[in-house]
Amino acid sequence: MIEPGSESALPGGQLDIWIAISAHVADHHRESAYEAMLDASELDHYRSLQYPEHRFDYLLSRALLRTVLSCYTGLAPEQHRFTRNESGKPKLDRESLPEGVFLPRFNLSLTDGVVVCAINRDAPLGIDVEYHGHGRSMLDVADQYFSSLEIAELKRLPALEQRAGFFRYWTLKESLIKARGEGLSVPLDSFSFRAATGVQGSTQKAKLVSMAEGFLPSEEAWSFRYFDLGSDYTVAVSMGETIDHICLRESIPLVGCVDVQDTSSLFTHAHQDALYAAFC
Repeated sequence: MIEPGSESALPGGQLDIWIAISAHVADHHRESAYEAMLDASELDHYRSLQYPEHRFDYLLSRALLRTVLSCYTGLAPEQHRFTRNESGKPKLDRESLPEGVFLPRFNLSLTDGVVVCAINRDAPLGIDVEYHGHGRSMLDVADQYFSSLEIAELKRLPALEQRAGFFRYWTLKESLIKARGEGLSVPLDSFSFRAATGVQGSTQKAKLVSMAEGFLPSEEAWSFRYFDLGSDYTVAVSMGETIDHICLRESIPLVGCVDVQDTSSLFTHAHQDALYAAFC
């Protein structure tokens, strides 16, 4: 049970990951309510997007973030105000919010049809979600951006597993870059992950096995996790402290949320039936 507005809502070492799937949200027809949450800059960006599916994904991302933050701050979704650091990473703007409100760390990512939001108490945090798509071999992309260690690990995988393997490494790298909050100040091939294939449907640990000198403060204990959503999406998160507990939830903003036990089943008919039964 989350206790809004209290630091006890989020103990140190806890990582909450919230997931929203556009196809599951669209049937609830909450667009007008989501639009009412947006500030002027968000509304301008939303209206500037050309394609309806891009507009909906963006709208859902802001609605998810604002409603999720309300679970921890106790504020109404539209009350949250944001600022950015010198590298453009967003955070809650303490100066424009009521005094004494608990402000958690957050990070947000969206891709075709899926939004994810990571929340913790006060540790560096980054999350990335990617849609696998189809098309050319991802080994060509890996050769441009991955370290020699990662490329070698990727090429050892069976051909049918290489695409999923590529996105494990890609999302891990993106999540760590976002957690550092300094933009692309170092090349992606200057640090290396090891991410073995794990149990489908659950979060897996990854290990940072090499990095450039000074890339991460040595006194910080970092944790890295990744998991697949169905068969077409991969999510990875980097957090600047030891992860003691992870809670995964799927949310339909302003409707409800359910705990997620098996991330591989989120796009199955059985999961969707259970989701709708819980919210209707």
